[in-house]
Amino acid sequence: MNRRNFVQRMGSFALLSFAGSFSLALTGCNAFTDIEAWVPVGIAAVNSIVKLLGAFLPPGASAIITLVLAGLTDLAQAVRDYNADQNPADKATLLAKIRTLLTDIAKNFQDVLNAVAGNNPIIGIVLALAQVFLSALAGFLGELPAASAPKMVRLGSQTLPVTPKRYKKPAGFVTDFNNVCVRLNHPEAEIK
Repeated sequence: MNRRNFVQRMGSFALLSFAGSFSLALTGCNAFTDIEAWVPVGIAAVNSIVKLLGAFLPPGASAIITLVLAGLTDLAQAVRDYNADQNPADKATLLAKIRTLLTDIAKNFQDVLNAVAGNNPIIGIVLALAQVFLSALAGFLGELPAASAPKMVRLGSQTLPVTPKRYKKPAGFVTDFNNVCVRLNHPEAEIK
């Protein structure tokens, strides 16, 4: 092998290596793996909000919280099933299930907020944390085909806009959630 062949082969090898690593980077991160990674911190966020609400959580809301937490667990399983399945028809069904679960979790979570009443200062932090939580759900829905996402989060007479935000890593969600806790002087609600 002469120097010219060596340089050509090395150039081809470098190009293949670069293209291979680039395609891995593109396929390694997607909405489904992001959702699966986010679910545990989403569960922690809901539990933190419930803890903050304490006595302000109406008795009937506990059942809805159970639905929210079960929905998050089902969401993680649906994403695992979607990633494992190779049949296009099954994938379409699982995609619809994922979309439905995200929508139902957001609706049920809003139902919990609708059940909370009062003008306690804790309502402000709960509303802000709910905004972060629902923004994450809306962000994931925005990555799926034909998605619709909540536009506002309501708690009593207060409302805040929900801006879809896709968290590619759970740490980003945890940071946003914890920043709201610190900003509104409730570090006990932080996700650890």
